[in-house]
Amino acid sequence: MKRQSSFNRNRKDNTRKERVVMIASSVFVLAALTMTGIYVRRSNEKTENDGYHIDFNVLEDDSQNFPVQDKIEEIAQAVDTEDMAQALEEEIPDREEIAEEEDGTMSQILENDLDYLPTEPVDSGEIAIPGLTDVPVTENEEGLLQNEGESFAEELAADQAAMDADAGRVTENTAPSYTAGEALVWPVSGNVLIPYSMDKTVPFATLQQYKYNPAVVMAAGEGDLVSAAAGGRVTRVFSDEEIGNAVTVDIGGGYTVTYGQLKDIAVTEGSYVEKGGVIGYIAAPTKYYSVEGTNAYFALQLNGKPVDPMGALQ
Repeated sequence: MKRQSSFNRNRKDNTRKERVVMIASSVFVLAALTMTGIYVRRSNEKTENDGYHIDFNVLEDDSQNFPVQDKIEEIAQAVDTEDMAQALEEEIPDREEIAEEEDGTMSQILENDLDYLPTEPVDSGEIAIPGLTDVPVTENEEGLLQNEGESFAEELAADQAAMDADAGRVTENTAPSYTAGEALVWPVSGNVLIPYSMDKTVPFATLQQYKYNPAVVMAAGEGDLVSAAAGGRVTRVFSDEEIGNAVTVDIGGGYTVTYGQLKDIAVTEGSYVEKGGVIGYIAAPTKYYSVEGTNAYFALQLNGKPVDPMGALQ
């Protein structure tokens, strides 16, 4: 009977030891898998880091965050034996040793994986791409590239010239160049209502007074076309209480021409108008010329001073 009891006790002890060994092995495998997962995750983060900098101290922190000790305590309480707890402590390696081993293994792998050493960036700002930037260019190809660049520049210049012409801007070929004595085109075909006079006063019927007149007031019908007396660049489009809507054109040589009593103006500031081109159309007269009737106001100036245009009008 005692032999039977001793046999049962030994069998029970052996079964308990087997359970302890199995649990200890499971925990050890669990700890190994945990550290492997930490290593793989850190390796992935290393791959995304272009600076080749790895903080190995984080491995130790992550190993501490993993609840291995809590799992050990839970298993020890389930079996409720001091032998198993002691066996677990003998079977499971120290966490710091595991972290140190992982650090050494990871460092060795990184050294093997990096087949080159990172170098300092070149100050030129250019990035060399093997197979692309190091391809030699032959002499014929260099000439072709240069010719293509010149052709492109010529096309840009031609396009810009066309845009300038369309916008009516002044270019070297169309710059105003009027000289003294050159014939001017009559802006309208009507008679002179009030002549140019800066040496004596002349009567203004609407104002019922005599005044100096720095321009020529010509008879015209409302809606009549007003032509450019000379080609030039439009420098001003404005409205005036006395002469109504008006346009000033620089015709070159220091001369400017001002057209007044206008509507439906056909030019804009900065645009170019050719000799005989359309300036606008005759509008109803302002209150300053109600008696004189519908008219065209035409003034010629040299360096800002009035000039008699009658000698040049033909």
